[in-house]
Amino acid sequence: MLSRHLDDIKASAVIGTYKNELKNVADILQRIPLWRPGAALSAQCDAAVDMIGRLGDRLDRKLVVSLIGPCGSGKSTLINALAGKDGLSETGIRRPTTRNVRAVVRRATDAAMFREQVNAGQMTVITAPEAPVLDHMVLVDTPDTDSTQQAAHIPLIEEIIGLSDILVCVFDGENPKRKDHVDFMAPYVKRFHGMSLIAVVNKCDRQSETELKEQIMPAFSGFLSDSWDQQVNNLFCVSARSHLEHPDWDPGTEPRHGFDQYDDLYGLIHDTFGKSGFNTTQRLRNAGQIRNHVMKEVGATVQAVKNELADSAGLMRQSEAGAMKSAVSALKSDPVRQHLGINVQLYQKLTQRWVGPVGWLIAIWARILVFGSGFAAMFRLGNPLRMLFGAFSAVKHYKSSTAAVKAVKEGRQTTSAMVQYRMAVMQDWPDIAEKLVGAGFSESIRHADAVLVANDGLSDDILDLWTDTLEQCLDTNADRLSNFALQIVFNLPPVGMLAYVGWLTTTRFLSGNILSSDFFLHAFLTIGIVLFLTFFIFQGIARILANGTKVYRQTFESLQNRVRTYRTISRSPVGEQIEQLLQLTD
Repeated sequence: MLSRHLDDIKASAVIGTYKNELKNVADILQRIPLWRPGAALSAQCDAAVDMIGRLGDRLDRKLVVSLIGPCGSGKSTLINALAGKDGLSETGIRRPTTRNVRAVVRRATDAAMFREQVNAGQMTVITAPEAPVLDHMVLVDTPDTDSTQQAAHIPLIEEIIGLSDILVCVFDGENPKRKDHVDFMAPYVKRFHGMSLIAVVNKCDRQSETELKEQIMPAFSGFLSDSWDQQVNNLFCVSARSHLEHPDWDPGTEPRHGFDQYDDLYGLIHDTFGKSGFNTTQRLRNAGQIRNHVMKEVGATVQAVKNELADSAGLMRQSEAGAMKSAVSALKSDPVRQHLGINVQLYQKLTQRWVGPVGWLIAIWARILVFGSGFAAMFRLGNPLRMLFGAFSAVKHYKSSTAAVKAVKEGRQTTSAMVQYRMAVMQDWPDIAEKLVGAGFSESIRHADAVLVANDGLSDDILDLWTDTLEQCLDTNADRLSNFALQIVFNLPPVGMLAYVGWLTTTRFLSGNILSSDFFLHAFLTIGIVLFLTFFIFQGIARILANGTKVYRQTFESLQNRVRTYRTISRSPVGEQIEQLLQLTD
């Protein structure tokens, strides 16, 4: 009892795994609305989940063995023969012979699963308590697949197939290669695991034994394999009527020979399918078959267009890389103004890093760069008009320099860059869209707006790339010009002079020998000369190593490298859906 309970738990887990795998694929397909085949494949996944769910719901119930066939194939006769009792399922020459579903069961309760799915008026339950074959299964006779009431019968047949564990496809031995019946069964047989699918050629007694063995059956086996795209392992040639209790042969219609594989068919159904626990095993196999079939369908559909998708994704990456290069090139306009802004920002960053006397001069110089030469003219003695002009010049230069800094920080040319980007993408997009439409994408993607991000978003992206890259380059150069050793070297001379003057002043004061004012004047002039000299040397080094032009060039070189991996159209809805489709081929 415990072992059976554990087996049921394991079986339920397998069923749950299959369902989750299909649900995941369906979710991916639903997130790809632009790909036209996705809707049908998603619906197929949902239907498979429902079928597997039904299998899981009836794991512990009896096997359902359903017979499907066209008019006159002898389905009802075969049902009666298998059950061992004539007349259970109606036979005769009236067409259609079987007008509704007939379930042959040991007990009426065995048909409970059908009552939940099939209307009472469309189903007849026939009990046969003495039939050994019904110990572990239910036999189901279905309406003819080609009757005059086909429109009403087909949905009923499809419902029964969905409830079946073993599918027995019955063919008339006098004309087994009926293409309409074979084609009708083709989509349904793919749901059944090898052993679950049985093909029966009935009325073999009416054909020549030699022809059956050497021509008809070998040819029919190949015909089924080609038509259904799978090997049919269980193919039997039988004379069902010969195994009725009362065959009642008309004169001249007796069997022409004794070649009959009915006993093999009965042994498979009764002995193999009738084993304890076979129902659970077979339903798990069928669930796996359904899962594998749908996965194969999805994979084959995507695989058929994989090259087009991969090519399109590659072209999109090339297009966006080229478009970003065009956008970056547009940022290079007005370089003089941008160089000024870069110099101002560099000295502002140096101000934050330097200490000591040289650091003070760097801070003063950073402010001078903002106000310009007019700042000095304001304090120059002489012509009042020149002083007034200096004031205006300082204000004007302040506005110019702050505007330059703002232009550099905000990337004032991003509008032009955005235009260049869009133009480059729109030039490449028709060829890309043509490939995607050929791969099954909607015609709506022919419009480039399907992949171009909004103007604000694109402008923000370009601005972020520019400002981040510029900040990194400025920080790198500022750090290089502000290392500890360099600050020691440049601060040491003025600090040494200050220390020496301070030492002389202190010692003379303590000894009562007060130094003259001339000493202090010369001392401070010397300190100033040393300080300014070291600062000028520092400026020379800064101009060589990190002038505006060099930082500007470094920024654009770094920016060019970053835009190679920048994604805009490949992260658009179209690009994301292509990536998700390609994942389904892994």
